[in-house]
Amino acid sequence: MTEEKKKFGGKQEGAGRPPKEINWTLFEDLCSLQCTQSEICSVLHVHDDTLRSKVKEYYEEDYSAAYKRFSEGGKSSLRRIQLNLAKKNPGMAIFLGKQWLGQKDNHDVVQISPEMAQQYEAVMNQLKQMQKAPALSA
Repeated sequence: MTEEKKKFGGKQEGAGRPPKEINWTLFEDLCSLQCTQSEICSVLHVHDDTLRSKVKEYYEEDYSAAYKRFSEGGKSSLRRIQLNLAKKNPGMAIFLGKQWLGQKDNHDVVQISPEMAQQYEAVMNQLKQMQKAPALSA
């Protein structure tokens, strides 16, 4: 009777779902592409809880730490591509200068004295008056 009880209940060898295997190279590549956790789970066909626990087991660090480490590699690859594009594309060079070097378009504002502003207004008023005046016939 004791053998019969062992068959029912308790932890049975071979019982339950087989452990999910994860392609760690693919996981690292997806992180470097800046994929979201949801997207990574979808590609790997795992639940997010499973992914987090497997990452902790495999890398011995939390998911967020592993993701950050592998996503940084993707950022450096993107920078390399952008720098190569900047050699051929002036727009990319300008964009990178603004983003990384703090460069900006200069829109110089000319400041004039109050006297110069009054003279300008006077000239503009004279021009308006001349436009309103009837044209003289020759």
